[in-house]
Amino acid sequence: MVDAHADGHRVAFNEAFRSMKGELGGHPEWDPKTYSDLRKHADGTPLGMLYVSFETFGWPTTVGEDKYAREAFILEIHQRKVSILEDLVVKGKIPLRDGAHALVSSAVAAGAKVALVTHTASAPNEGFTDLVLGHLGPELAASVLVCPVDNSPGGVSSDSDSEPATGDKLQKAVQRAAKDARMEAAYSAARVLKGVTVGAGVGASSQPGLTASWLTAVSTLMGVPPRNCTYLGATTPGIAAAAGCGMLAAAVPAKFDGGAQYDGADLKFMGLGPGGGATWTKVEALLAARAAKEQQ
Repeated sequence: MVDAHADGHRVAFNEAFRSMKGELGGHPEWDPKTYSDLRKHADGTPLGMLYVSFETFGWPTTVGEDKYAREAFILEIHQRKVSILEDLVVKGKIPLRDGAHALVSSAVAAGAKVALVTHTASAPNEGFTDLVLGHLGPELAASVLVCPVDNSPGGVSSDSDSEPATGDKLQKAVQRAAKDARMEAAYSAARVLKGVTVGAGVGASSQPGLTASWLTAVSTLMGVPPRNCTYLGATTPGIAAAAGCGMLAAAVPAKFDGGAQYDGADLKFMGLGPGGGATWTKVEALLAARAAKEQQ
């Protein structure tokens, strides 16, 4: 629905760099290729990406070679980036992907049920879910089921991790996420206290909660069999989970990941909207074609 990396994280990093230009020496802003390379070759966290970037382009002489001074320096940049990203989200400056609003609007108008799987490329406290719903508008947003991916192994949040995920538990998880703002604050505090987990916002697509059983619970909650569902996503775990539960798994790569390969994907759209992108007309036709083939 939004390209969190291209239009959110990278923009916020570069604004943080500009705000500290006098302290960065000759360190450049991150163009799309550099950002994409850092995501692939660093550890996937903002601090890891910053460290690799300065190791590659050189550290400012004012920072020196002291390990702790360097850690404090990149932490300061990261904290500025987090603040800038929050401002971008709150002010609605990160747009929906082209064609996203039309896709959801057309699906809802046709009577289809739409679920928004959140936190696949962001952390819960970054506010991307509210951003998306705000861009959709209150009437359309009211027709969208919001399903936050749990960050614990096994899928849907529940009071007992030993029990299997069910639609009822998913509903409770969704309600808790929607109504309890304290969850966001607790998550944020935990990230700060643990230190190394501050990078969840950039690498969140690897969350273990996005599984085939979790998506099955989502379809159960909507009252639609997985075989009648299409999953549109930009992450490998999401596509694998969708394929695993029998959904039509359609990859829609982010702007910087057009060449990405998705094992298990039934097809790959280059964006959303007319042309090579996903539209409700195309999705509906693909589901109908698959159903007809299975009945032969």
